[in-house]
Amino acid sequence: MRIAAIVVVVLCGTAAADEDIGTPSTSGEGVVYRKGKPPRFALSGAKAHVSPASTEAALDGADGLGDKTTIREVTAMAADKKAYWIAGDVAEFVIGCGSAPCPPPPPPPPTEYHSSFLWQLNGTDWDMVAWNIAPVVTGKQQAAAIKNGAAPSAIAKRIDAGAEDVVKLFETSIADPKSFAATVSTRKDVVLYGNEPAERTVGGAKVKAKLEAWKLGFKVRDGIQAGVTSSKTVAWVAANVDSTSAKKPKDKPVPYRVLALYEKSGKDWKLVHANFAYIP
Repeated sequence: MRIAAIVVVVLCGTAAADEDIGTPSTSGEGVVYRKGKPPRFALSGAKAHVSPASTEAALDGADGLGDKTTIREVTAMAADKKAYWIAGDVAEFVIGCGSAPCPPPPPPPPTEYHSSFLWQLNGTDWDMVAWNIAPVVTGKQQAAAIKNGAAPSAIAKRIDAGAEDVVKLFETSIADPKSFAATVSTRKDVVLYGNEPAERTVGGAKVKAKLEAWKLGFKVRDGIQAGVTSSKTVAWVAANVDSTSAKKPKDKPVPYRVLALYEKSGKDWKLVHANFAYIP
């Protein structure tokens, strides 16, 4: 699925049943998009967009997506079928061989962004709710940026009605690795992204173990943006957070930016996706 395909469909039109753009169908007749409806919130590169005027405006900051594709995608549908989300690595689009016999395929191109997209059902249409197109950085790049004091721009506080409980859960659990890990869903399509290109963990049990292995406690740095889908069954939380290592608690906190998605399970909210990025 081309990133450009997602954007073009949202900006310019609708999708027919036989168009493969990576989106589930609720009726068997394809998925129709609301023309040009922007997300409520978007993280694009180093920029944060609150209630952007257009989808195009919301993409400002995520450069060069026109020749990119998503690879290693995981598409997850909410239990009530009224929301879904996609996590995918963004890399250069490579044209295939096209005719047999073909040589062995080259290795996948390097990941440039970790992307997360959340949609909600609106009648027979899918509205985009929030996304995070997060640039990846290597450990070496991160170390250099930390040395220079790099930190993400502040995020203003806005918590939509219905998201209060999940925000409280987010803020209270992220301070302790085990508490944060305990909020993870048992779903097999849970995806956790870290800031490095290969930092990708899939599956609730593995994500829980990874969060515990990170041994990082987080604290919200400035504001929180949060909301729920129209069905009130999926919530999103975005924030800048400072991380402290349990191994080196006296070290200077490292700033990250995160988009976290939660699904309502009975009376509880469970983490189904988290995309942590370091913004140099």
